[in-house]
Amino acid sequence: MSSKRKAMHSSLTRVENYFSGWSEAEIQHLNRDMIEGQLRQVHQIREEFIPIQDEYIAAQENEVAISAEVTNKEIFLQKCDSLIKKISTILSKLPPSPSHSKAPPGIPYEFYSMMQEMLTQNNQQLQQSQQQVQQLIATLSNTAGSKWVLGRIETIHPGSDGKVRVVTVRTFKGLYKRPITKISRLPKVDNNIPELLSR
Repeated sequence: MSSKRKAMHSSLTRVENYFSGWSEAEIQHLNRDMIEGQLRQVHQIREEFIPIQDEYIAAQENEVAISAEVTNKEIFLQKCDSLIKKISTILSKLPPSPSHSKAPPGIPYEFYSMMQEMLTQNNQQLQQSQQQVQQLIATLSNTAGSKWVLGRIETIHPGSDGKVRVVTVRTFKGLYKRPITKISRLPKVDNNIPELLSR
């Protein structure tokens, strides 16, 4: 048996072993996306096996070997079809996964949702920075990694998408262009609060 056919038999056996023996209670806790991926894998193995096995059958020289390989092909395809049916049955018992929270294949759902949340926060910060002209800020100096300089935003520089990523800052040494990731807004003090004024 060729190494490619061995690998296909081995892969199919692994998937078959994974899906054998699940109880109804355990099935409810399976990951739908992972199961759909296994189903796609079995379909792919089945489709790739047919031309490889046909080529192997054509290379046989006697009728006994040809008959044996045709039987092997039929057994393998029956095994694939049986496994496809079994996985489809398991999928039908699972609740549908919400489409809005579907992570791309290969990315765990928790990581995907965390990244979506971080991107949303980043977009909100970018939108807030659009209105921050003339605000007092601390800017990270280019000379020292921990040295911050006091300054005021003079101009914002929106990109082609309209989002601000660079600003011009006026410090006591002059005007500097800085990315908004290297500036930090100082907290706003409300002069109308008596407790803050008396301190």
